[in-house]
Amino acid sequence: MSSQNSRDFQVEGIVLSTKAFSEHDKLVELFSPSLGKIKLLAKSAYKPKSKLGASLDTLCWVHCETYRGKSFLLVKECSVKEAFFELRSSFNAISLSLYFCQIIRLSTSYEQCHSGFFDLLAKSLNLLKSHTETSIVKDFFHTEFLKLEGLIHPQSSGVNDAEFQHKFESYTGHSLPTPLMYSKKG
Repeated sequence: MSSQNSRDFQVEGIVLSTKAFSEHDKLVELFSPSLGKIKLLAKSAYKPKSKLGASLDTLCWVHCETYRGKSFLLVKECSVKEAFFELRSSFNAISLSLYFCQIIRLSTSYEQCHSGFFDLLAKSLNLLKSHTETSIVKDFFHTEFLKLEGLIHPQSSGVNDAEFQHKFESYTGHSLPTPLMYSKKG
């Protein structure tokens, strides 16, 4: 985050989630390598002519110019560094991507810097973008997440889905549903 004056900030990150805040405003949960999970408010983002609306969609890696309002960082301008469009054409890839975002959302506090988690999320999204098998990416994410949190030995070769679910719930207190995956059966 760099400051032009005491209220203006530059911030880069991956959009974890969005929701309508009022008729035209969008509340954005952004995961930044330097700031952790933060909330941004994009005023008028849902208006048809808004330049902010599409650039602040879930899974977009963005660079935003913001300023500090009374309750939120308000978005002045935003550009997309990576939209991960390739993920949106595969049900399994988008399901797994949203699952990763949910894990980050549930396991981090606001303004808790965790660049290791950011790098893990970015690498996992890029692996899915390159059409790496979803089960391989999911196993990689689970294993690296647990290693970063010190929940398994750094030399561990991984855990199965049930072990991850159990460790995650014990650690965070949050239940995590497994992502829906489509499989072709002959």
